[in-house]
Amino acid sequence: MISASLIYEQSTFHNLELKASCCGRGESQSGDVMIQQLFIVTDIALNLLAVIQKRYPYSRVAFWDTLEPDLIALKRATQLATCVVAENEITEQVSEVVGRKVIPLSQYDGRLARWFDKAAGALKGKTLLESVDDVFQVDNGPILFCPSNDTHVKMFEPISNFLSHSNFLLFDDRPTERAEQVLNVLGVKYQVGGPETLAQMKPSVVVVGNDWYAKGQALLEEARSLRIPTVCIQEGCLDFEKRQRMQWCDYPFVQGPIMLKYLNQKMYFITGNPRFDNLHPNGLTEQPVVMINSNFTYGIHEDQRDSWITDVVQACKDIGVEFFISQHPRDAGKFPGLPMRRSGAEKIHQHLAESAIVVTRFSTIVYEAMLSGRRVVYYNPHGEDIRLFNEDETGGLCKVYDNSVLAHTIQQTLNPLSVEQQNKFELFLDFHCGARDGRAARRCASALSYLSQEGYPLSDNSPYSRFRFWVKRKLKQSVLANYIHSTAHRGKR
Repeated sequence: MISASLIYEQSTFHNLELKASCCGRGESQSGDVMIQQLFIVTDIALNLLAVIQKRYPYSRVAFWDTLEPDLIALKRATQLATCVVAENEITEQVSEVVGRKVIPLSQYDGRLARWFDKAAGALKGKTLLESVDDVFQVDNGPILFCPSNDTHVKMFEPISNFLSHSNFLLFDDRPTERAEQVLNVLGVKYQVGGPETLAQMKPSVVVVGNDWYAKGQALLEEARSLRIPTVCIQEGCLDFEKRQRMQWCDYPFVQGPIMLKYLNQKMYFITGNPRFDNLHPNGLTEQPVVMINSNFTYGIHEDQRDSWITDVVQACKDIGVEFFISQHPRDAGKFPGLPMRRSGAEKIHQHLAESAIVVTRFSTIVYEAMLSGRRVVYYNPHGEDIRLFNEDETGGLCKVYDNSVLAHTIQQTLNPLSVEQQNKFELFLDFHCGARDGRAARRCASALSYLSQEGYPLSDNSPYSRFRFWVKRKLKQSVLANYIHSTAHRGKR
């Protein structure tokens, strides 16, 4: 049984015979694909998913997991779908968990139900994911983790502890952004090399945390040529639409069901984020303290840093609340005369423990702070067009776009949450982070164990497909190089 919620997205158009059951077009005006049918099954061969693709566009297939269930993520995923269909044997159980009508598969599509039964018969007796002493078996070659920074190491290392066989690879011609130092501190052995290393290491699955930069794509391209499935694990909040993040790998592992609304991929595992496994609400400081998260990095809105910091600092002074600036290790800002602490993957949780409220722009700190029981103010006066937060409708995230109301909003967040506000707070985390049960690393390990035995690259490996992937990557590199050049040229003026 697969140990993650596995979701399969359909992208081709088909004239549905049961169109009346699921009204509306498959694509919204905002461009995200709407889920018309959510199929929930107990086991399935991956190649059977192509059958569903031809019959039902704009659908997902979710695995009902008895080994590592994330029932919260599954329940929230069903709320994104027009209708929910389940295998006959689990229809009542699913309906009870998700709290809505669930249609038996045989009633919805008898022919598809027979194909499912046939696939289940072929899989009967196979114990793909049984763990021994809390370790998932990997027999067809190691799971190869390829971190590109210290955050990825913190995310991958807990997963590796649940796998019987894994290796780490650092790229030989790219700055590792403290990945090497953190691996050494954790006592994790690693190799240094490039895409050509795959033929020697013979991994069964290649795992990255960033599939949209040139070196990572070269690695994926090499893996595809060797018929090795590739995985990208979501490191935090991402703008999926820019640079096609998490759309170059075969299998994205996403941290919450809301990501299905924005990420355009063929297949999804909803696993949660292993970096959040040890995060729990903890006590607040006696006196309220505001943590100002400065993470203007990688050339994105860096010209807005000073005015953004000035706004937040002034708001804190206006209401007389203590504050400090937590600066991302790759943020180059200077804050003379202001209380500032350098942050990092190993420091940020201590910064959160010493604060009650966090003010931030688009950042994974939103999740880490809320999971730690902190109120968060998302301050976006510079017009970040990030749909993930800007379109959030749960009401659990305080959003401010004008500095004239910033101080008042911070003042309001100092008050205890009402029951209604607490429910909205939890709803936001349900959609964005899933179960919060401390088992995300296990779900990832379980899914990787499954893919090491049953997975394969989803993309066509024909010469034409490889050439198209190469051209797409080169065009992306050219556009990125032009953008960097133009940004640097503007900065010299």
